[in-house]
Amino acid sequence: MDHEAEELGIPAHAQRADEVVLPTTAAERKRVLNILAQRRYRRRRRDRQAALELLISKKTPHGTNSAQPAYDEDESLATESSHTSNSPSSDDTAASSELAVPYTNGSTWFPDATYPNDDMTALLTDFSWTNDEIAPALNDFLQYDDVQNATFADDFSIAVPELDLLRAAYQIAGRIESSHLLFAGLQAQSVFLTADCSSLIPRLPKNLRPTTAQLTIPHHPLIDVLPWPAVRTRLVRMYSMPSELWPRHPSDGSESSLVRLVYDMEDGGVRVTGGDPSDEDGWEVEQRFFDVWWWALDQSVISISDRKRALRGLPKLSCQNSAGF
Repeated sequence: MDHEAEELGIPAHAQRADEVVLPTTAAERKRVLNILAQRRYRRRRRDRQAALELLISKKTPHGTNSAQPAYDEDESLATESSHTSNSPSSDDTAASSELAVPYTNGSTWFPDATYPNDDMTALLTDFSWTNDEIAPALNDFLQYDDVQNATFADDFSIAVPELDLLRAAYQIAGRIESSHLLFAGLQAQSVFLTADCSSLIPRLPKNLRPTTAQLTIPHHPLIDVLPWPAVRTRLVRMYSMPSELWPRHPSDGSESSLVRLVYDMEDGGVRVTGGDPSDEDGWEVEQRFFDVWWWALDQSVISISDRKRALRGLPKLSCQNSAGF
């Protein structure tokens, strides 16, 4: 036992008390943590087996049971030592492949190579590891140099243009107090027509303040969230006309309805960047959106979009494929 303790870096008096002085090398530390995890697991398994045996003995008429022989922790530790000491301690990869610390959600911190399948199944199904038991091993793991100095290829948040657009629309709708109407149905009416906005309008940024068309012509509140006053005016006037007079959508020749507008914006047609969604300079239209809705856009929208496209190495917006040209 003393020889095994020296090899593992575990003092002989700490074999049962878990008073472990961890070795300095990463590979040896992993091996020691693995053995301690197995000891705790088998100790819990033995306690559970004893509880089940007691329960069976109470329910069995003659007090008999088919329990397995008692578990010898010292013998198990010697077996564990022989399993882990066979791998070269200088090879961190080999050592880490031997380490399997159970985790409460049914996963492991390291690839499992030491627990037999039946033991691991019992561990994942019969036991739950408390934070007090997991925390020390996890804390030691996080102290390794290869963990503390690890770098990740993806250092930035993944940009999702559709979510950025939706977030911007909801933030603007919140400013004009119409977020509850944004997706309330096609029959919803703008808050500028249904409520007293005399105190709201002065608080809005200049480009979000309603135009004359927005204050006088019924329209859906979705149009109000666009940061371009001239675009809002064109859309409000167009949708106030009979649908037979609406521009045709090039995809199938049907009317360019409000639903089509929303789909084309969400389908990569409009990008929103920057911290303030009400800032016109943060909004950009893509070529696919320009091909269909060019008639609603003014020169300032096109200029901002061309400038942003140039920063990404893309050509300016072109009318060659636009409907109606």
